[in-house]
Amino acid sequence: MYHKKKYIDQNVYNKTLERLEYLYRLYDEVIVSFSGGKDSTAMLLCAIDVATRLGKLPVKAVFYDEEAIHPPTIEYVERIRNRPDVDLEWYCLPIKHRNACSNEQPFWHCWHPEEKHLWVRDMPEWAISEHPRFKFGMSMQDFGLAHFKNTNKVVIQGIRTEESIRRYRCVARKKQDNYLSTPEKGVAFAYPIYDWSSLTYGG
Repeated sequence: MYHKKKYIDQNVYNKTLERLEYLYRLYDEVIVSFSGGKDSTAMLLCAIDVATRLGKLPVKAVFYDEEAIHPPTIEYVERIRNRPDVDLEWYCLPIKHRNACSNEQPFWHCWHPEEKHLWVRDMPEWAISEHPRFKFGMSMQDFGLAHFKNTNKVVIQGIRTEESIRRYRCVARKKQDNYLSTPEKGVAFAYPIYDWSSLTYGG
């Protein structure tokens, strides 16, 4: 069962700030899942706005470096990392990924410790390459759940329902509190910009 869309007399930006303020008051820590893309950037900047007002700076963020990333994106994430109002943890772990380019090797691991000669680029000197909750062969989703399991923290993600029906379902299930989800595995996720749109309208 899914909720139908309901429109209110409030713009999505102000509503996002309201949601974030609620999250900052509800949880011990609010963590931005940052990819370097436009949606996670919008999410991060909104979090900075709210954290500044509440005296909660710097904003905590995590970046999972998947090795084969476009160089301008890496440069941009580096600039974000160097901001004084952001505390960004940069992870370079051998995450397991599907390999659509080979039938013989259906999976590959970024930053494989035994295949440094195949790395696309050098690992950043500031990268976190080990974590007590990471086990070799974990997928990105598995580690994301293990990373924050059973903590009073919320991971906020820049998911917008406009992008796909699957993302719409993430925030439309009745068992969830709209943009805030607490799965059975003990990790809380929130999607404060789920109702944003990338569309622009001309007059």
